[in-house]
Amino acid sequence: MATPYIILKKLMDLNQIRVISFEEQDVPFSFHKEKFMRKRILAHVMPFKSRQSRCPVCGKSCPGYDYQSNSEITWRAPNVNGYEVLLCYRPKRIQCPE
Repeated sequence: MATPYIILKKLMDLNQIRVISFEEQDVPFSFHKEKFMRKRILAHVMPFKSRQSRCPVCGKSCPGYDYQSNSEITWRAPNVNGYEVLLCYRPKRIQCPE
């Protein structure tokens, strides 16, 4: 039996990152002055160890020195079966010689 973790990873094609945890939230929204609730999935992700300290420009492995901020950065991913999906990640700052 497939777990929700495996289903999310396969549907989102998350090959180079690992899903640390995920949670489901109810989010209020309004449409024509009526209030509704919809579901949202927050997936907390992190790249594999071999990909963590790579420079986004040159692609080389660089030394990292700290995390960018105390809060996570969130990206919107494609919806999965009507659920809004957000990927949350705390990027590590690196020092690239180039």
